[in-house]
Amino acid sequence: MPAAVQNPYQQQQQQQDDGSCENCVGWDFLHANKINIDFSKSVLQVPDKENADIPKVCMIQTSSTGLARTYYPVTISPFCEMNVGVKISKRNSGEIVLLEPVSNLADSNLTSAKCLVKIIKKRAVIRLMNPTNQKIHIPATKVLASVSDIDSNFIHDLDNNMPSVASLQQTKEVKEPINFDFSTSDLNSEQRQKMQTFLASYRDIFATNLSELGFTNRYKHRIETFRDSRPVKMGFYNQSPHMHKETEKHLVEMKKNNIIKESTSEYHSPVILVKKKTAPGQPQQYRFCVDFRKLNLQTKNSSFPIPRLENVFDTIGEVQPQILSCLDLHSGFWQVEMDEETRHKSAFITRNGVYEFLRMPFGLKNAPISFQQLMSNVLRGLNWQFVLVYVDDILVFSRSFEEHLSHLEQVFTRLRDANLTLKPSKCVFAAKEVKYLGHIISKEGIKIKILTSALKYTNSPLTTPDPMELQNVFGIQLV
Repeated sequence: MPAAVQNPYQQQQQQQDDGSCENCVGWDFLHANKINIDFSKSVLQVPDKENADIPKVCMIQTSSTGLARTYYPVTISPFCEMNVGVKISKRNSGEIVLLEPVSNLADSNLTSAKCLVKIIKKRAVIRLMNPTNQKIHIPATKVLASVSDIDSNFIHDLDNNMPSVASLQQTKEVKEPINFDFSTSDLNSEQRQKMQTFLASYRDIFATNLSELGFTNRYKHRIETFRDSRPVKMGFYNQSPHMHKETEKHLVEMKKNNIIKESTSEYHSPVILVKKKTAPGQPQQYRFCVDFRKLNLQTKNSSFPIPRLENVFDTIGEVQPQILSCLDLHSGFWQVEMDEETRHKSAFITRNGVYEFLRMPFGLKNAPISFQQLMSNVLRGLNWQFVLVYVDDILVFSRSFEEHLSHLEQVFTRLRDANLTLKPSKCVFAAKEVKYLGHIISKEGIKIKILTSALKYTNSPLTTPDPMELQNVFGIQLV
């Protein structure tokens, strides 16, 4: 049996004592399909009727008509494969083309195979393998493969009886690249490029919309009510036509992304829309909320320690970090599954009917404690070392840039394993100072972020030392 390995060519001998061909490559296929080989005549005999669907293999000539380039920077871990998004210009959606790895791909210690791909919005996917024991960083716009047109007459679809192969339809859609903001960082141009490449390699842990939202299986939230409690039954709150349309938009979006479902629950809590802070000139946006106050009165308290701010800041003071990143999960509560047995209690009523949450909603009595417990378990062993997590706010702090990359990688790996996603627009990376829990943390230390405008424009002076009033005016978390 002749075998070629890279450039060397050598002859290998295989001995069959019994004279059978069971170890010949393709023997099982030939036997199963009753195909005979007549070596004396160099003829392959295929029964026409029984094997009409067996694909015929032929050699075709192709000519390159374009190039496939990486859509965004990626990093492939040692001894791993990855589906890499590529951009193919001058092609229409739906076209099927042949991608052939460029000859110099091996110079980058990468390997790939020829593949047929279907173009979607000038993009496709090619599978790369890193066979080395080192990470390989691939920059954006790097040429990975040549593009050739293929006559559809030469393409044969294998039926279900044939070995299954990965197809483009089975591959997740290539996600849009994210341009991260490093305006608050002290990074030089080389460090910024390195950070951008690193973050792009973890594109899957960032969600830019609800369709990319993570969904963890590490925790299920239960609503434990007192034994003598009766179902909360309230009518829906009246809304203006405009607000009703806004509610409908939220319902459609949440149902589409499996956050809620239609329900026949006896529990009916009403819905309210709360205005979000909106930049000048931007359309007003609303936060979808459910008034769970009556349900919360019936809910038993759960217990799990929330970090005390004095302990949080003592830890930061001991480390004296020089570089910080603040991570914010995208709709973090909605990434937690509701317990099947008790989720009917989360039901809410609208003019469109009754729905219940499949994922943990905002406003439930023990939701913050459940999320703190989840995050403490996900980041166990890292928390209090170089990570601090307060509900859904994560702070990563380090003494140097290289150390910070290592710390972020450990955190990102934990989030990926737990299928949790971050909101890129709310994250701050490699900053010289960050705002965290009402304080400003920097190289110089920790100081309180005081909202002087709140003092200047407050309607009435503070005449009583009410902690809640102090918290509202100063915008700080009281210990």
